[in-house]
Amino acid sequence: MALPLYYYSVLSTRTKNLVTPSSRVLATALRFWSIANGLRAQDPAARLRGWNEAKPAMVAEAVAEREERKARTGRRRRLWMALVQALRPKKEPKRKKQNPYQTPAMLKKRWGVHRLPPGIAEVCPFSETGAGEDEASATRCLRAVLRGQNGEEISGQPRVSLVAAKKDWQRLRKLQEKAGDDAVRDAVASAEMQAMTDLMMNQLFFN
Repeated sequence: MALPLYYYSVLSTRTKNLVTPSSRVLATALRFWSIANGLRAQDPAARLRGWNEAKPAMVAEAVAEREERKARTGRRRRLWMALVQALRPKKEPKRKKQNPYQTPAMLKKRWGVHRLPPGIAEVCPFSETGAGEDEASATRCLRAVLRGQNGEEISGQPRVSLVAAKKDWQRLRKLQEKAGDDAVRDAVASAEMQAMTDLMMNQLFFN
């Protein structure tokens, strides 16, 4: 990789050497040289005074040039990275593994649809409570599922029919819009115990 080339001028005097700011732009360096060279014919005091007056502007121009070069390099680097990203083969998103007990055929047999509508989830309520049911033969129900303001899922009470779960979702959604997430949680909590009791009684007497 070639090293960057900088240009500068040196004005030699009897007392000290006056060095212009360095620049990678030849035209800028030549202009600085012209300014310094124009001071040669002056007496030492006038030359130093002229140098002190001209130097700040030259330094400011050299600094601005470097900052512009840095910004230009940064823009090129960002454009290059964007191009690399655009040309790079995109990875296919990992497919979510399908629950072997929630295939379209099984859902059709249990609930009459091949796919549950948005806001409705199939659950095993007795497995959730630690009753130890095997998933293959577990009691399956449906719950309405809402999304809270903080992203948390709020699940309704377990239902044994899709119609009831959909009605729950509509009712809880209206309550959420009117009174907020806490009101939905309170409503679910008050109905959860009765719903679980009904399920257990149904298991005891009808299975």
